[in-house]
Amino acid sequence: MTMFEESPEEFGGERERERPGQRTHLSAAGLRARGWTPVMVRQLLREPDLLLAHPQFRSAPQTPLNRVERVEAAERGEAFRIAAAAAVRRSAAAVARTAVACADGAGKFGCVGRLGHA
Repeated sequence: MTMFEESPEEFGGERERERPGQRTHLSAAGLRARGWTPVMVRQLLREPDLLLAHPQFRSAPQTPLNRVERVEAAERGEAFRIAAAAAVRRSAAAVARTAVACADGAGKFGCVGRLGHA
């Protein structure tokens, strides 16, 4: 039996072995890459499926991970579509406000270098 054929029970039942090329859980960074916001994670996924200790710094906070199947199921739901559309609108509005602020007062509001305005 290879290390990828062992059952989760052999590891205390709390952790699944990841097969090469097959992701079983997503971190906060993985969720962000798929368009999730922290509020969406709290509202739609609630508690994480797995908490892992940091591999180098044991005193660091545990990393919450969510099962890919559960994330995909949530993404198919109407609540996710509504929340994602609202997040896109808020982000676009924030970018527009920053661009206007930079155009009105170059050098103010921290826009130097950030948007290329001087």
